[in-house]
Amino acid sequence: MALTKEDILGLSDVEVKLIEVPQWSDDGHPAEVYIRTLSGAERCKIADLSKKSYRELLIGSVIYLLSDEHGKQLFSHGDSQALGNRNGIALQAIFDAGFKFNDISEEAVEEAEKN
Repeated sequence: MALTKEDILGLSDVEVKLIEVPQWSDDGHPAEVYIRTLSGAERCKIADLSKKSYRELLIGSVIYLLSDEHGKQLFSHGDSQALGNRNGIALQAIFDAGFKFNDISEEAVEEAEKN
């Protein structure tokens, strides 16, 4: 049976994944954070960020990706300066895991990194 408009718009289709971020550990055990799938609108916003600087793409993507266990976004763009001051290896690991989880190609990332 095909889904209706109401069915599609009523779906809870955000998925989350727990990943390790060793750089954010303070007790010798890797810290864990949740990342989430992106909405279509968020994917478009990330594509727009890729036309700016790599810094904006990296930090902006991490802001969209980090979530609680229910898929609720943890950070807003008002947090970009503070989040950008965190460990770059950790941010890159979240970015990489998030893009893989969202099936965003390496080619798209490489093209964005050229900007």
